[in-house]
Amino acid sequence: MARSPTVPHVPSSSVKVAVPSDVMERVDAVAERAGLTRDDCVELGLRALLDGEESPAAVVWSRYTRGQVQTPADVINALASANVPDSVRGFRLGAPAADRAPVPWPRNGPGADLNADPLQVWPIVRGLWRMRPAGTSVIVAIRLGHVLGVYRVSGWQHEPESGRHYAVGGRAIDPRGRLVDAETGADVGAASAADLAIHNAVSAAPIVLPRGTAQPVVKLSAK
Repeated sequence: MARSPTVPHVPSSSVKVAVPSDVMERVDAVAERAGLTRDDCVELGLRALLDGEESPAAVVWSRYTRGQVQTPADVINALASANVPDSVRGFRLGAPAADRAPVPWPRNGPGADLNADPLQVWPIVRGLWRMRPAGTSVIVAIRLGHVLGVYRVSGWQHEPESGRHYAVGGRAIDPRGRLVDAETGADVGAASAADLAIHNAVSAAPIVLPRGTAQPVVKLSAK
């Protein structure tokens, strides 16, 4: 799993723009059909236009607009059919931004670009999360419904100042059948059948997440 060129860190900011009401009506109609929030629809559509037709944003946008998506329930059913025993959780990531408080490991901030690779995303997806992590052995990084990385983790640590948790011992699941140390990029062995089943299921299509909820943790398995 090769590390892609460094993705520049750009602090996130919000701006207001004047958009005619008829345009926003069309945006809302597209968002409704695609299962996106208005904000996500605008961001993804603009990124697809500005980044070019071969960009990850353009590919994801095309799949949304064609209805080639899946829900968390679809993923749960696929993993159950494959007899995957793991507890799998997805984590919704936002745009690159600055950390509001220190975290116990080095990173640029809590968000990720759509073209970030699994090794770049690991410092972001591992935490800090407000959750009950007991039993969760596989985590999935999700940005605008698009899966950026799938990781098998060794365990979880509690961060006392924030009261949140973070994953330790991460190994990125490479769809070519290998496990890669999420911190060093070293090959650490073969991926299991369950590993590949999980990767295939979550990556089959963008995951349409519930609209109107800010909950960042998404249940992707029956456990």
